[in-house]
Parts: sequence; C-alpha cells; structure tokens
Amino acid sequence: MTETVDFQFVEGIAFVSQGERMQLAFHRNLVFFDSKNRDVMSIEYADITAVEIITETIKKDKSVIGRAVVGGLLLGPIGAVVGGISGMGKKEIYHYYLLITYGADDNTVLLKSYDKSPKTCEKVINLIQKNRKDDCLYQWL
Repeated sequence: MTETVDFQFVEGIAFVSQGERMQLAFHRNLVFFDSKNRDVMSIEYADITAVEIITETIKKDKSVIGRAVVGGLLLGPIGAVVGGISGMGKKEIYHYYLLITYGADDNTVLLKSYDKSPKTCEKVINLIQKNRKDDCLYQWL
C-alpha cells in the first residue's frame, strides 16, 4: 500500500497554484499530486539532496472581550473578570513548512503542513530516508 501525506502548496512547481492542496505519495519515486489528483511532478529519492522543516511563529493578541463574555456566561461577574484577565497578552501560533531540495541545480519545493505540530513533516523526512537506497544523507535537518 502506498503511503500519502497532504500539504498546502507554497512554491516550487510552476503550474500549481499557491495554497492548493498537494498530496505526496511514496512510490518508487516521490510523487506530487495536485488537488485534482493529477501527477504533477516526480523526484527520484536519490536526487533529493536535503529536506528541512521550517517553523514560522506568529504572535497574535488574545481575545480579552471574548474570554470575558464566556467567563461571564459560565460563572457570572467574577467569571467575566477572570476570563478577561486570562485573555491579556499574546498567544503564539506555529506553522510548519517542508522544504525539499533536489537535483544538481538545487531546485526546491516548499509545502505547508496542515498539522499544528511538526509530526507530519517529520513523517515525510522519515519516509524519504527509508526509501533512499544509499546513506549519503548529508544535509538533513
């Protein structure tokens, strides 16, 4: 059975739209399928020179009013005060990207994970390493 993983396309394939769903399939080669399930690109595992996980951190204001309203509905006036206080400050949102470098010209494909943790990207790295026939993995992060 062929393993597949879903990502959001960012850049690296000329005729695929940014933001489009992209599926990676691990056949004899690493195969990229677009949202219409068309095979848009294939890379031999031996041609992959690096795979990196890139983390983007976004700081966003918490919702003071929203937390106060919910706290007030659940616990009355004291709940509103506590809910409002808990909404002060910023929260961090993480996005995980997979950068695949391949070929003699160091071509790249950048994909964004739908997952809220790096697990999907780590899974892809492990599958690529498993499918490689040699042990010359020198740039893997």
